[in-house]
Amino acid sequence: MPRGRRVSSRTLPPPSNPAASDPHAPRRALSFSAAVFALAAPLVYAAMRVADYAQGRTADPSLILATPHTDYYFRVGLAAWGGLLVAMTAWLAARGRLSRAESARTSRVLGASTLVLVPLLALAAWRLP
Repeated sequence: MPRGRRVSSRTLPPPSNPAASDPHAPRRALSFSAAVFALAAPLVYAAMRVADYAQGRTADPSLILATPHTDYYFRVGLAAWGGLLVAMTAWLAARGRLSRAESARTSRVLGASTLVLVPLLALAAWRLP
């Protein structure tokens, strides 16, 4: 009686990476991720401003020169951080560092975690301004 399946000694060829043969691929990936950052960061900032207006927090125009604008800098920092996270994922995908299976799995995990975390973070930001 055989103990197990016999495995062929022939190895599979390595997966092809079209980005490896293109000398301009790093620049294309960098420009693509920069474009993604340029779109993602303002969207994050706009979402935070909409949340501020929904809570009824608006700036007093008479105090605009007297305030240190700390809220603005905080929102800009968070928007840049969120844009960088999205841009790094786009850069990995553009460079071909993620296989199709990893890209699909990464997209599913990011999508599922976004559906869970965004409402929780929005609720926390609403309750604890």
